[in-house]
Amino acid sequence: MAYLGKARKEDLRLLGWAEELNLNVGDNMKIADLSKLITTHPDYDEEFSKNLLTIIVEDRKLREQESEKEKERLDREFQLEKL
Repeated sequence: MAYLGKARKEDLRLLGWAEELNLNVGDNMKIADLSKLITTHPDYDEEFSKNLLTIIVEDRKLREQESEKEKERLDREFQLEKL
């Protein structure tokens, strides 16, 4: 369950909201509270949660990379317009 402590809060919130767990996740919950809520759920399966969290994290990182590429593209366009 240590893997939950290494995750970002936003990732744990998505994991808690996942259709399989369907937890009532509050906006102000701390990582420790989210972890406890997830692990004490009757349908909690550590292997499943670990795999789902991995997918959530990979998806977030991909979105961040795409956003960064878009910022760089817009910056290059702006620099070209200045010339």
